[in-house]
Amino acid sequence: MKQIIFFNGWGMDINNIVHIHKDKNTIITEINRYHQYTTPKIVEEASEVILIAWSLGAQKATSFYLENGKHITKYIIFNGSCDGFNKESGLPITMAKLTANRWNPEVRKRFETKMNGIQKDSSLSQRSCKDQKNELLYLIQNEDNIQSSRLEENDPKIKIYISRNEKIYPIDNLLNCWKKQQLFFIDDMFHNVFIDTKSWDQWI
Repeated sequence: MKQIIFFNGWGMDINNIVHIHKDKNTIITEINRYHQYTTPKIVEEASEVILIAWSLGAQKATSFYLENGKHITKYIIFNGSCDGFNKESGLPITMAKLTANRWNPEVRKRFETKMNGIQKDSSLSQRSCKDQKNELLYLIQNEDNIQSSRLEENDPKIKIYISRNEKIYPIDNLLNCWKKQQLFFIDDMFHNVFIDTKSWDQWI
């Protein structure tokens, strides 16, 4: 049995990944709503435990990895930083605060177009704007610690994927965060790589 523990991006829910194929021997543990966070449980029967983090989910996922690394087979990060809201190696705090202050359905639609690279008629997430805003405000107030320096250099379990069309994080910040880890660049994809992901096997 394989367990994938997926730390979703801010504001998202399982609808972002529900279309991705998994084989019958794989279970998905999806984490979101970081303002109501509960530490996920590792399935004892799992022969592989694969930790995947996207966007702001990389902050909490890295904390989980630092505490449970001996049980993790692989840790894969997509377009995210484990250094919180940092002007050099994370998401700039001014950008996060501006997003939180202006967040409403119209702003969300524009944000999703920027994130996905396409115009969508409806949100990938079924969460309310109010719930998303509360989560972002919580993250701004609580998730600003630097963790990249605590990771083993060139950790063989860690892979970092950065989209060349990344529009949410400054790419230089992602490079600064992960400069001591394995970096891979993704062509023709935007911040949300999962919208075009057909199977988890593409990445693991």
